[in-house]
Amino acid sequence: MTDEELRDRLAAWVRPIESAPAPAIESIGLRARRRVRRLAAAVTASALACVALAVVLPGIALGHGQSATATGWRPAGSLPGQGAGPASAPYFVMLDLQLDPSPAVVYRVSAAHPLPRRIATVWPPRGVTLTDITAAADDRTFLLTGNYFRGHTLLTRYYELRLSAAGRPGSLMPLRLRLPARPEGGLGVAALSPDGSKLAVVGQVRHGMSVGVVALATGAVRAWSAPGPTTQLLMVSWQDDKTLAVLWTPPGSGRPQIRVLDTASAGGRLLQRSGPLVPATARFGRYRGLSRAPITAAGQAVFALMSVPLRGPASRSLAVVEFSARTGRPERVITQSSEIGMGSLCGVLWADRSGQQVVTSCGNHFGSSRAGHYTSWSERSFWSSLKYVPFAW
Repeated sequence: MTDEELRDRLAAWVRPIESAPAPAIESIGLRARRRVRRLAAAVTASALACVALAVVLPGIALGHGQSATATGWRPAGSLPGQGAGPASAPYFVMLDLQLDPSPAVVYRVSAAHPLPRRIATVWPPRGVTLTDITAAADDRTFLLTGNYFRGHTLLTRYYELRLSAAGRPGSLMPLRLRLPARPEGGLGVAALSPDGSKLAVVGQVRHGMSVGVVALATGAVRAWSAPGPTTQLLMVSWQDDKTLAVLWTPPGSGRPQIRVLDTASAGGRLLQRSGPLVPATARFGRYRGLSRAPITAAGQAVFALMSVPLRGPASRSLAVVEFSARTGRPERVITQSSEIGMGSLCGVLWADRSGQQVVTSCGNHFGSSRAGHYTSWSERSFWSSLKYVPFAW
């Protein structure tokens, strides 16, 4: 209820009392009018107090000295340092694509329970379809992407999701972001920096794509453009709090490469402002070149997909490969698909901030790899039957 609606209702409630006929005895009438004036003043004061509380309480509810920024985002506070690995309670969030609309589901993994346990469900606002999730390094700060229609126009909106120390989710908080370019197809590929202060968003511009970085404290945006068809995939992942790893396919080449972008540099052309890390000609054993798929940078590693070309244009076998974030050299295969063709599709690629534990889906395998040991999570048919699930650790 707005302030004007509240005042109108209070006035309508007081008006019958003020307009009531006065008793025959004048002294009683004067006393009644004084009582009505005091009552009206008290009601007005109560209304103003309610309005003040409505303004103050949200700031108090943020807790821990946090306050909303210009975009509505709350500062994440102290986060683990680069390479510190996951927090003591490793929560992750993924979308349950079996339901419509798909909710965001919170899971927990611990040494005592190597298989993830579902502990909470967060439903999207009415009319919104959640499409993507990204996380900061504190294991409890997430940003969700959602699409909705306004008339016949597909729009993208971003939401903050915070978990308590026990993994309990708060409400989805819509953010006020003004992006330099609209997300291609409404998908809004995004990546939240490890310290939770910046958001990288891939958008569509004239004659190409754009990588925009939003400072969540102020809403300020810096953007870099990349020429090429708007149907081209641009994938981004933060190496640290200021450096982005970008999977980009130069026009006419048809073969993606990974470049490194210093987001503190001036905006402009992506090719001029970024440097090469993994070339399109990368080879590792029987694997040749990078695949157009999500990448993940964590600690001193960058994880991406490579393929083995087989007979026939649709035949190939995929693997998740770890590259050095310093030299770009391939170092090891995390997991691979034993199938070929469409069955070889890999996805769900995410690593903790130490880069030691990677979660991935490749073929019919879904699980995590840590210190060279792969733990299958495929006991749950929901996961083992899906190739790509929006997921964030």
